[in-house]
Amino acid sequence: MSWARDRRIAIGENAIRCGAVNTIVMGERPLADNTDVDGFEILLRRIGEPSRRTVAIVGAGGTARAALLAAQQLGLNAVVFNRTIARGELLARDFEFSAAPLSELPGLNADVVVDTTPSADFDVDFRPGQTYIRAAYGVASSVEARAREAGAGVVDGLELLHAQAVRQNELFIQAMT
Repeated sequence: MSWARDRRIAIGENAIRCGAVNTIVMGERPLADNTDVDGFEILLRRIGEPSRRTVAIVGAGGTARAALLAAQQLGLNAVVFNRTIARGELLARDFEFSAAPLSELPGLNADVVVDTTPSADFDVDFRPGQTYIRAAYGVASSVEARAREAGAGVVDGLELLHAQAVRQNELFIQAMT
């Protein structure tokens, strides 16, 4: 974001609200934005009726910020779970959500668990009908395996990458016209 600001590149609303940029489009009207927000929105909408869902966001970094903004924009109830509760509380407060220690995650009756951690090393009690979204992609994690074994839906990081690329493509096309 500071790189874009230093060059007087317009910063999109998602990036402003997240405090992070993951896409910079150069052209006649350069723009820096955060398309992870759009990707999470697409995935959360794809799961079904959003207004009654509770989302557990695991982690408190930049990807968690994008997931929280998407949840907020969809009117979902979200809880941030992080090993360092103070960091989780700080992040949750930015989006007017609550936070809890990661150790309380197994007892939460969330409809969706969004894992924004790089290691996916935590306990959660999955059930059929629940959805696990993992932001990282590559080798499947033990959390992902437990979600599948329990009959929960699993959305891997590659699907998030594809979903956010939809908005990136739109931005690139707009820059060319």
